[in-house]
Amino acid sequence: MYRSLHTLKGNCGFLPFPNLESLAHAGENLLSCLRDRPHAITPDIISTLLQTVDTIRQILSQIETTKHEGDRDYSALIRALTQLSETEQTSKVSQSHEPAVNTQTPQIEAEAQRDPAGCESVEFLNDELTEISMTTSESAYIRVNVNLLDQMMNLVGELVLARNQVIRFSTKFKDNSFAATCQRLNLLTAELQSGVMKTRLQPISSIWQKFPRVTRDLAIASGKQVEVEMEGADTELDKSIIETIKDPLTHLVRNCIDHGIELPAERVACGKPILGRLFFRAFHESGKVNIEIGDDGRGLNLERLKGRSQQLGLVSAVQAATMSESEAMNLIFLSGFSTAEQVTNLSGRGLGMDIVKSNIEKINGTVEIHSQQGQGTTFKIKIPLTLAIIPALIVTSGGDRYAISQASLQELVRLEAQALNRIEMLYDVPVYRLRGNLVPLVYLNQVLHQDSLRNLETLSLVIVEIDNYRFGLVVDTIEDIQDIVVKPLGKQLKALSLFAEATILGDGTVALIIDVVGLANRTGITAKQKQLLNENGANSQEQTADRQTILLFEGPQGARISARRDSCFCCRKSG
Repeated sequence: MYRSLHTLKGNCGFLPFPNLESLAHAGENLLSCLRDRPHAITPDIISTLLQTVDTIRQILSQIETTKHEGDRDYSALIRALTQLSETEQTSKVSQSHEPAVNTQTPQIEAEAQRDPAGCESVEFLNDELTEISMTTSESAYIRVNVNLLDQMMNLVGELVLARNQVIRFSTKFKDNSFAATCQRLNLLTAELQSGVMKTRLQPISSIWQKFPRVTRDLAIASGKQVEVEMEGADTELDKSIIETIKDPLTHLVRNCIDHGIELPAERVACGKPILGRLFFRAFHESGKVNIEIGDDGRGLNLERLKGRSQQLGLVSAVQAATMSESEAMNLIFLSGFSTAEQVTNLSGRGLGMDIVKSNIEKINGTVEIHSQQGQGTTFKIKIPLTLAIIPALIVTSGGDRYAISQASLQELVRLEAQALNRIEMLYDVPVYRLRGNLVPLVYLNQVLHQDSLRNLETLSLVIVEIDNYRFGLVVDTIEDIQDIVVKPLGKQLKALSLFAEATILGDGTVALIIDVVGLANRTGITAKQKQLLNENGANSQEQTADRQTILLFEGPQGARISARRDSCFCCRKSG
């Protein structure tokens, strides 16, 4: 840290930036006094140094924009740094004349180095200063413009499309040499695609490194003490996804500190350590990135959530009474919901958690809540590694082809003519009983106002899952799963809620990618979810109570006849 400020000050000597030079020099002097006395670091010193870093950022931003450092007065901050430096110098001299007796135990010294806000302030201060340092060093890495990486990714996407077209073309010929060449092309394209995608990957630490500072500021503002734990900071994901999840993760951090972690006095009364714990975990699993953010605070009070949601008019008393635990926890994602009694600069507006959920869903991700009252809350987020090239199922409806992200797929079902009679209407929604559970159906051709080419003797269902419930999408035909290159929709089509993006298939035609969440909202399935879930629970209990074993056989003229097991002599005899 000292070297970073020293280099910054030295570079200012060649340029007309006296304010920046004076500020960096004052910070350098303070760090020089602390280099031999790290135990002397106090919260006031850390706060002043962090303020110095923020000011240096502002000056550098001003220089980058206007080529001048501006005429703002930084004398007060420089005097504060100088005063702290003189105090440390005086303490250092006085200690040099005293006997070198260690009056503190190692444990007490360790506690003295800890910031009251619970963050290891020295470590993230080092990250802050290193980021703005102008030092250069030899390494095995080179700087590449992000636009160049984006261009390479687009070219690889076009190559993938060309690969798909060639492979589709090769199926029409029985030429072994041509087939071997296509197979080689397929292998090389896949390896090139994987390599280029890796160049776009960034460790999640690029956004996590901001959270210790955010945590410290929020903890001080709310009068709490919080320590941060991070695990899996080297987990990598696509740059575009990192930019998308930055704000949602920040809001989750604010929510954990403001609503989750208790005040010190409350924690002591509950038998907890004064320091609250905020943890971050990231890891790869099943081709996705799993991110967990949680605390060891008070947890979610489900009864309070239900009462508050009724008070705000978001749910009825009947709905609140029949809610499951997971449904009650998900109330915090409703727009306008907040447990804060008054609006503060941290919370109370009810405009945070619903935005977190919608932003995560935009990148085909999911967010779940796990909470236990008195022990804490954990938010579990699952997101894809990249959005540039994804596996998708190709389906047809009304003569057009559409793509559905494989991340939303649960299973594929084909209903024969005999099974079509089991489609019922429940709460104005067509449903099919799949293995005892009612699955609402959405006819894609009706939503798109198409003339269906569907065969009336069979029915093809694509079972998809969102928000922990499933529905069946009825399509004309189901094709194969293939890797597709995601292309953004034009600004004229951005308002469409049914489609997320588009892609180009192997034959050169354009296929729209269905937005499963938007489709559910458009058809009203989401609004009917609660009633259908209740019906599922009731049916499950009735089926368990009324279940009987019957003998089914074929009678005269092919008629199907059934008999109760206890009335059948063969069944009674065999037991």
